[in-house]
Amino acid sequence: MAEHIANDVRAFEAFLPSGKNDEIAEAILKKWAQGFRKALDNGTPATHSLAKQVYFPINEFQSHHDRESYHLLCNVVSSSLAHAVHEKVFDDHQKSISKAKENESFSTNELSKFIQRSTLRVTASNHSNASQLNGRRAGRLHLFSSQPPTWQVQLKPPIYRKSLFNDFYNSVITTELNYLREFLLRFKQIDLSIKDPKRMRHLERWVTNIIDEFLFYVASMQGLPSGWSDSKEAKLREEHQYLLDPYRMDKAFQSARRAKDWETVVCADFAKWLNRKLSGKDKQFTPQKEHARLWKKLLETPLRELMEPIEIELKQRTRDSV
Repeated sequence: MAEHIANDVRAFEAFLPSGKNDEIAEAILKKWAQGFRKALDNGTPATHSLAKQVYFPINEFQSHHDRESYHLLCNVVSSSLAHAVHEKVFDDHQKSISKAKENESFSTNELSKFIQRSTLRVTASNHSNASQLNGRRAGRLHLFSSQPPTWQVQLKPPIYRKSLFNDFYNSVITTELNYLREFLLRFKQIDLSIKDPKRMRHLERWVTNIIDEFLFYVASMQGLPSGWSDSKEAKLREEHQYLLDPYRMDKAFQSARRAKDWETVVCADFAKWLNRKLSGKDKQFTPQKEHARLWKKLLETPLRELMEPIEIELKQRTRDSV
């Protein structure tokens, strides 16, 4: 703030006496700004050799004053704050999960992942100029990504795809699939998971999270201008068109949509897609029929709840057009 005031003469205009012409006023403002900058000048910039601070000279504001300006590249970090962050990253729950993964055993704790985290090793041991907390965390500082999120700027319907699931994928789904796959690899048969209510809740939670992402994707497609699926070049499966483009006011399209049990087809396709993802490239997990039945069952109710208000609106539109 002080640097901004020192380099903006307009900040002192309120203190000008009235009746001064422009040239005199400008000269007074420059003199005041120069004096204010001198008050901020502590002489030659310096830092202690043990402070681990790095300053880099820049040319910014050099036209306004005669002293160098610097960017502080490495500031002094609070050891207690750094240790509090370290304990958050490596708390007892995270340690128990890591130990469970090493032993290939089950853990009821939830894993917190810090995306794109890097580690900076300041000092590997507790030297005389380092704190005890620094020694306890082996001289590590955790660096977290400050990059802005990458937003999807344009939503395109999967009109040239045979299945809507070809474009259905994101980082959240990847994370939930990994959790679900690791869980199922520990319990090869679905009945082993169902016997324990806690295990079943974990399984249902991960699948429900994936279903939520699926329904969000469906709602996004349904929000596009209706009729996008009405193209001779469309390759998308008809049942998927009925789901993603429900407001397409084509009599033949709506008639076929009402006549077919397309919801069952969508649920079955979802189960097949999920089983393929769970199998992975290594084919370590082999889905059973029980898995497909469970995935279909978990999707049926939320899909029906999503479509109920849409079906009511379509019936109203049909009555109004008659």
